[in-house]
Amino acid sequence: MNEPNQRIDRNPKRRSRSPRVSIKRNLVKNTYYSLREIFEEFNVPCVEKVCGTGIVRISVRNRSQLENIASIMKELLELSLIAEVGIPMEYSNKYKSIMLFLHPVDVEATNKLHQVFEESLFQFNHVVLDIHTTDAA
Repeated sequence: MNEPNQRIDRNPKRRSRSPRVSIKRNLVKNTYYSLREIFEEFNVPCVEKVCGTGIVRISVRNRSQLENIASIMKELLELSLIAEVGIPMEYSNKYKSIMLFLHPVDVEATNKLHQVFEESLFQFNHVVLDIHTTDAA
């Protein structure tokens, strides 16, 4: 017989969320809002989709990357290398990583951004892309 305060699990197949997942999602959430704040501070437009040549796509997945991307972005914005950023406009609790699409101001900025993430100790997964309007639709 069940105790009065004992919770009855009506769906035994449901997996309980591990504490590690909750910690990571909180870190992703905090990083997302920190980045949005920095972009706003530097008046860099955030858009749902970017298009153009030399777009730098960055995947921010692990703890060290999530903890350091905000300070790296701030330094890059101080150098005026980024014209706009592709980032989700709304945060979702299901995010486990952050994908950024950086639209540089020119070709030299593309090369500099690529070099920064290539040489980073945090081993960001990044790639330089040409995204045309038909790709972004």
